[in-house]
Amino acid sequence: MYCDYHTALHISRNLIFHSRAKHICIQYHFVWEVIEEGSVNMLKIHTKDILTDVMTKPVNTNKFEWYRFSYNQLDT
Repeated sequence: MYCDYHTALHISRNLIFHSRAKHICIQYHFVWEVIEEGSVNMLKIHTKDILTDVMTKPVNTNKFEWYRFSYNQLDT
């Protein structure tokens, strides 16, 4: 799983419950479990490389072409 949010990556790797993360519902803590068992690995990705941004943010023509090319390169 790729993530561009540094804090989310840190929380996912640190199994100690922090008071700063108390707003995270217990039902979402399953991520810690699947990371610990090895089913999911959290990896850092640069914000500019997130392919789903084309569906949620305005992009210029050059960026749109990059997204289009990148989607064509994905394995199906």
